[in-house]
Amino acid sequence: MKQNLSLEYLSKALEGQEFEAPDIDQLKQVRSEGVWIDFKDGALLSDRRKAARMLRKYVAGFANSDGGLLLVGVSDGDIDKGVPREVTGISDSLKSSPTEWAADVLQEMAPSMSPRPKHHLVTHPNGQVLVVAVPRSDELVTCREDAQVVYYFRFDHETLAAPQYLATDMILGRRNRPTLRIVEIPQVEADSDEHRIKLEVQVSLVVENAGLVQARNLAAGIVIWACQPRLHTADPYAPAAPAPHRLLEYVQVEAVKNQPNFQVLSAISRIHAPKECATVLHPFSSTRILHVGPVTFPARDDAAHVRAGLFLLADGMPPMWHQLSFTVESHPRGEATTVLHIDCSRTPTKNPTVSWQSP
Repeated sequence: MKQNLSLEYLSKALEGQEFEAPDIDQLKQVRSEGVWIDFKDGALLSDRRKAARMLRKYVAGFANSDGGLLLVGVSDGDIDKGVPREVTGISDSLKSSPTEWAADVLQEMAPSMSPRPKHHLVTHPNGQVLVVAVPRSDELVTCREDAQVVYYFRFDHETLAAPQYLATDMILGRRNRPTLRIVEIPQVEADSDEHRIKLEVQVSLVVENAGLVQARNLAAGIVIWACQPRLHTADPYAPAAPAPHRLLEYVQVEAVKNQPNFQVLSAISRIHAPKECATVLHPFSSTRILHVGPVTFPARDDAAHVRAGLFLLADGMPPMWHQLSFTVESHPRGEATTVLHIDCSRTPTKNPTVSWQSP
């Protein structure tokens, strides 16, 4: 089962392909509702007013986020708990055909929706299913509820209304960048080989987008003193290189003594994501683990005190920096060097210091 089956079917529907019963059976097997798909029991259409409100809410939420598929006439089960989804069919209480009803309900939202959603009806042996395919809208889509304007967004498997102050910020162009934060750094590793004393530092971090704007082309990187032949990133990461000026503008560099081959280098790792997702981190709803490194450099037998700049990048935003500081203590054991202890700390900063000190 493909991880992003829902995204694949969304693309097909937006291209004009109409589903058949086997397609519905396939979509029923999606592990869980998420950013791009939601299921609604057909019984919800028995109350026309609530049904219209539900349709506008979910269409607006998908349009204001990354698009999505709404399947009305399929109950939401729990695949992980062994509760399958079932085709329940659509209630026959509608006075018009389901597709005509959907077009009428969405008519008041049409001026702010570009491109427009597409919908069609699928006849399944267990009942009819209304499929609504919603593209990401070029403009914010509004809903009117109880004489108030509401902005809905899709957060993982939920469609929620944005608080008024956040909606105002978006309309006025404020907070129009992703808000990235490092939730944790699970590990900073060091190692050595028996031929030459060296340290290999690999940083893994969990990143969360706490803003309302998607973070596209997300990357993490490190700026550090190192010896160029010993600084590398494993495939498929880009090789390390002298730190570019656009990064050095933010960094305070302290000179390194007795290390003539050292340079200030940078290594960048792109987010790992399925091809269909590109490199997008969705608002509030997704975290990804990024691996920066390994960074390799020679060390002495006793200890090294290292400060480096750890940064996050995404389209439309300047680097977000953290000061990474760690002490690595080691001692020789036979012909090899055994690393004894790594003490790492991380603090947010605007201007990290890059330094290397050894006794």
